[in-house]
Amino acid sequence: MEKREQLVVACEVERSFVRKLNVNAIAKSIYQAVIEQHELEVHTILLLKPGSIPKTSSGKIQRSACRAGFLSDSLDVVGHWHKNSQSKITEANTLNLQQQSGLNKTQGSQPKISHNEFHKAQAIQSWLVTKIAQKLQVNPQKIDIQAPFSRYGLDSVATISLSSELGDWLECRLSPTLVYDYPNIEALARYLVEELAIPTTVLNVNTLQQTKTQEKDAKVSDSAIAIISIGCRFPGAKDATAFWQLLRDGVDAISEVPADRWDINALYNSEPATPGKMSTRWGGFLDQIDQFDAHFFGIAPREAERIDPQQRLLLEVTWEALESAGQAPDKLAGSQTGVFIGISTSDYSRFQYADCDRIDAYAATGNAFSIAANRLSYLLDLRGPSLAVDTACSSSLVAVHLACQSLQNGECNLAIAGGVNLMLSPELTITFSQARMMASDGRCKTFDANADGYGEQRFGK
Repeated sequence: MEKREQLVVACEVERSFVRKLNVNAIAKSIYQAVIEQHELEVHTILLLKPGSIPKTSSGKIQRSACRAGFLSDSLDVVGHWHKNSQSKITEANTLNLQQQSGLNKTQGSQPKISHNEFHKAQAIQSWLVTKIAQKLQVNPQKIDIQAPFSRYGLDSVATISLSSELGDWLECRLSPTLVYDYPNIEALARYLVEELAIPTTVLNVNTLQQTKTQEKDAKVSDSAIAIISIGCRFPGAKDATAFWQLLRDGVDAISEVPADRWDINALYNSEPATPGKMSTRWGGFLDQIDQFDAHFFGIAPREAERIDPQQRLLLEVTWEALESAGQAPDKLAGSQTGVFIGISTSDYSRFQYADCDRIDAYAATGNAFSIAANRLSYLLDLRGPSLAVDTACSSSLVAVHLACQSLQNGECNLAIAGGVNLMLSPELTITFSQARMMASDGRCKTFDANADGYGEQRFGK
């Protein structure tokens, strides 16, 4: 059937039940018994005229003949159920049987539900989908409303809990075994709508408030995130391996301010808050931040000169991280890969904008925070979210947080997240010295009685 095998159940109806044939009840019992005993989903159920099912001379049922009769529509059917029918349970026209048994009226199909009931059923289905997804910790999209409850492996405790929570949501008392009485979400929702007087206002309020929250929770719980690589530059460590070695060996990477940054002798004063001076000579600094292979990234030398070293560093470290992860950068083109970058200092732009005659077209893109992330997306032709974050010291952490949220929400399927911070001029350190925030030895001593401020470090990750 439909180019794949499906289970069809064909059975005869005893003559004594012809006059009181209830196709709905019989089909539901058969469907539920097959699920419980064999864990198989029934596609179609046929109720046949007494004595009409194909048998051998010894009385054994001829399965092949039944299959052929079903496919050719030649079986003498008095009741029919199909899983894809709108009402789920439909009764076939029983004219032939009625004529034989003296009945003059035909049994019609199950009445269609009203427009209002349809929306109520949809609301209940949505609640059941999100609640089951939440219990199983899977994405709600994986829950099929026509699949039997047994498919989801809910134990007795879980099903009783589900019935109790459903009753609380609908503001009515339900049987603890209700889930066992109906084969799937769709059938249960229809029963509740048709048999219970559920106020529309209850569904409206609960659907808007609870279902959306449950969908979000279930979606988030189903979104495991793997960190597949890291690229970094830290003081004293040119890559992740060197950084681990530094941590393992307890290496102190703090050093005096390099001569190529600023004249520390001219700007240093040990007395905090001295006007125009900084109260520390120390910090964490990266080497060779002026070195950059513009040709490798397809950037013209003239443009490269205008690009903030923070952007250059991000390009290098991101490329290294992708290579380490086994992700060929050229294979990511057109993918839903997001970029989330924490960045908060703009020393390089102050150098350029100090001389208006030297400002050119590349100065804006070379120094804008947004381009720090967007340049990566442009270079690799990435189609996911691309944004820069400035929340001061927590910028990198917030960037990672936003990347996780984006992955969980399905906005991207791969995320590049991190941060960069290079201090190229003394102004900010002087500002912090005026606020007495700087440690005189350039070292953070968190939770230590000797703590006297923090030390600044420059990095890319």
